Amino acid sequence: MAAELNAEAAREIRQLEKSKEKFRRLGNSSEEAATCNRLGELLAAHGRFGEALEQHREELRILEAAEDPLGCAVAHRKIGERLAELRRFPQALEHQRRHLSLAQSLSDPVEQQRAWATIGRTFLLMAESTEFSEFPEFSQGSQGTSGISGALSRALEAFKASLEIVDTQLEGILPCQELAQMRSRLFLNLGLVQDSLGNSPESSKLLLKSVQLAEQSQVLEDQFRAHFNLGLLQQRNSEFPQALKSLSRARDCGRNLREPQLQGEAEAALGQLSLAESLGAPGRDLAVIHVSLATTFRDLGEHSKALQHFQRELELRKGEPLESQILYPKFPSQDPKFRSREPKIPNPKFLNRNSQIPDPKIPNFHPKFPNSQIPSFQSLAPFLIPNPDAKPRSPNSKFLSPTPNPIPKSQDPKFPTSDPNPKFPIPNPKFPNISNPKIPIFQNSQVPDSKFLTPNSQIPKFPS
Repeated sequence: MAAELNAEAAREIRQLEKSKEKFRRLGNSSEEAATCNRLGELLAAHGRFGEALEQHREELRILEAAEDPLGCAVAHRKIGERLAELRRFPQALEHQRRHLSLAQSLSDPVEQQRAWATIGRTFLLMAESTEFSEFPEFSQGSQGTSGISGALSRALEAFKASLEIVDTQLEGILPCQELAQMRSRLFLNLGLVQDSLGNSPESSKLLLKSVQLAEQSQVLEDQFRAHFNLGLLQQRNSEFPQALKSLSRARDCGRNLREPQLQGEAEAALGQLSLAESLGAPGRDLAVIHVSLATTFRDLGEHSKALQHFQRELELRKGEPLESQILYPKFPSQDPKFRSREPKIPNPKFLNRNSQIPDPKIPNFHPKFPNSQIPSFQSLAPFLIPNPDAKPRSPNSKFLSPTPNPIPKSQDPKFPTSDPNPKFPIPNPKFPNISNPKIPIFQNSQVPDSKFLTPNSQIPKFPS
């Protein structure tokens, strides 16, 4: 089913078509063929296999005219992939075998490996197809098997041939991450073939290897496929805890993929849902899965399915005691308990020495807060006014600096004996040498002007 192109994909396709036309006018055949290849891949990613097939056929015509054998081999492989996706298996195998022949003539191990892997995938799709009976000439295996088993046997042989090339010829030629990706896909396909042949233990081992290599290659699409198929196999084998873990990991990978892979997320969630129902999971857990499914189908544009899952989620949440508060939360003004709440009295053990609990008998209420009290000054007075009966503490002598004995006033030349009430001289900035041994004098000191003083202010008096 062809998916609708989003705005970004449509814009990219228009830009590629303009580039292809530009390279055609310039006579640059290699770039024109490369643009056709990119257009075919982009269209196929959105399910437009027919349009993608035309782009790859145009690519093949350009490369044949340019006498590029390696490019022609790649174009044959792409045409075979698109034909297999359209369920046109005989034509697909014809182009794929042509790809293998050109790769062998060029002694290119990378393209040989890809050719065998593509042929194996086509036989696997053929065995899974409902139109399998229409291709009896392709259903005969090398060991005399026929029918679906024959197609699966030929797929198994092709995947093994591809894996042998990876192990014997590509080590040291390709980066380790790319080799891990190749092995991951091959082990996945081998596991699917063994599962279809009924060899469940061998299939489980191969899929586990695929999962490990997919994690190593760090390709999300490969991780999703490996975890999802392993989870389905574990579910069929009644390994429910392991299956739930694998399907949850597949769901996480699906969420991180782009829009064309949202269908994969839905498939993983469906597998998790059927598993949870078989385990008798509580309604709350099933409701969460239904919400995930509904959101996925809504993003895919399948609104009827999304509505079904939303309704199922509401049915499962009917028995929850907090349902009304979760779906329809009350505001504080609508809550009858909100107005009856009184301020809590603080615990005395958490109060400091100068704190006091407000006395409810004192009628000091705030007009905007009728339930709160403001302690009066009288109630706090014992903690604010010093006790007059308390004796002043004498300073600790160890913190006092040594000072000389004070000079008696009668012997001080700055205090004449004729003055019964001697005063300290007022500091004058013009005579900085006049000083008092008890009070420091600053050159910028001045007596404050009386017009800037408040009624309760007064000029400080010096001690006698």
